[in-house]
Amino acid sequence: YKTLDKVLDAPIEELCKFKGLKEKSVLPLKVIREVARRYLKARAFQTEYLRSPEEVFNYLKYEMQNLEREVLKVSFLDSKSRILGIETLFEGTLTESAVYPREIFAKAFQKQAVSIILVHNHPSGDPSPSRQDLKLTKTIILAGILLQVKVLDHIIIGKEGYFSMAEKGIMEKLE
Repeated sequence: YKTLDKVLDAPIEELCKFKGLKEKSVLPLKVIREVARRYLKARAFQTEYLRSPEEVFNYLKYEMQNLEREVLKVSFLDSKSRILGIETLFEGTLTESAVYPREIFAKAFQKQAVSIILVHNHPSGDPSPSRQDLKLTKTIILAGILLQVKVLDHIIIGKEGYFSMAEKGIMEKLE
């Protein structure tokens, strides 16, 4: 697997195929992964503010980096950029996920969010945005403008890193 995160993300059945490993010896690895995920989540909720795309990436990478399907999470923020919640709203296939802006903003209103950050993964590993990612982001930005919920960023998580549309100036262009 070459890296610890890939070992921790590997299915139990796959790990048990290695000589000398049985389910009993693999389960502690799964416990470590879950403890780390909960620790990072607790730290994120203790954070007063989300200060950067890198902070969002560091919080979500262990959860999203090695998924086999596309998943879209939305971080809901108050007027001071404090986290009101981070939820998985859509799950898709290996190459795409159906996303409905209506559901994103319904959840934003429910949480009384002033702004949101979109985060999804690319199972292929390459975090570069596709044409469809850009089109979706533009649609959500426009809906956000009409509904007075600011879309701060769209972060794409790949195997070795992330791509932030805000960092690259794409969010401003799409607005």
